[in-house]
Amino acid sequence: MWTDNGRPKQGAIFEIARTVKAKYKNAIRQADEDYVISVSDDLHDCLLRKDQSGFWQTWHSKFGCNKTQVNCIDGSCDPKVIADKFAAMFENVCNVAETVNNRFKNEFYSLYEEYIAQSADHRKLYIDVELIDRCIRRMKLRKAAGHDGIEAEHLLHAHPILINVLSILFKVWLCS
Repeated sequence: MWTDNGRPKQGAIFEIARTVKAKYKNAIRQADEDYVISVSDDLHDCLLRKDQSGFWQTWHSKFGCNKTQVNCIDGSCDPKVIADKFAAMFENVCNVAETVNNRFKNEFYSLYEEYIAQSADHRKLYIDVELIDRCIRRMKLRKAAGHDGIEAEHLLHAHPILINVLSILFKVWLCS
């Protein structure tokens, strides 16, 4: 209608076009705000229910975290070739870790031999319950677990008998 009348800059048709355009922009703005509020409400409801899977399902549905499947990796599209490449890569990574572990193991044994040489009598090795307890309490908390999955919090909040068992274990290990 507005274009059919030559796009007037004043008059009744201009006023109708201006109000319709304003209503349209307000409707888009309101729809955008309602969407943000609904997303926020849905996520908030999942968090209040402590529903982690519902939270992430809502998150993915609202923000479109689409998973795409990659069929070719490093120029290879055959699944067997891709699996062989992954196996070779992980084998190299594991061998490097094994080399690093051996280096630390050898360093430990050299320091251990030096420590033993300083102490002529193995019974003078001073590892007791108090030392282990003090070491455990000095460990930094909220750190990632090692390859064994044990965190400092596990040791700190474990039953007190664990300290006695560790003390005996270390004494036997160092004296053998």
